[in-house]
Amino acid sequence: MKKVTKGARIAAVVCVVLLLSMYVAAFVAALLAKPYSNQMFLGCLLCTVFVPIFLHILIRLFAMMSEQKESDTTLHEVHKARRKEKKSAGQ
Repeated sequence: MKKVTKGARIAAVVCVVLLLSMYVAAFVAALLAKPYSNQMFLGCLLCTVFVPIFLHILIRLFAMMSEQKESDTTLHEVHKARRKEKKSAGQ
């Protein structure tokens, strides 16, 4: 089984807190009969779908950037070396 990283757990907790706080805000607006409560609820429904998808994409991109390649260099180190080469070639 794949080990879940601490960063992924923190990101998941942040996602849950954001979603819950949006629903609480929409519920309070509905109780106070605010005219924008309907739009808040629809926004919460959209965010329920898109926030976890966006978070999943961010976690995968971070994992892809930090994983070790065959030559024991990370993708971040490769990009850093390319930027350094371009900078030195431009001078």
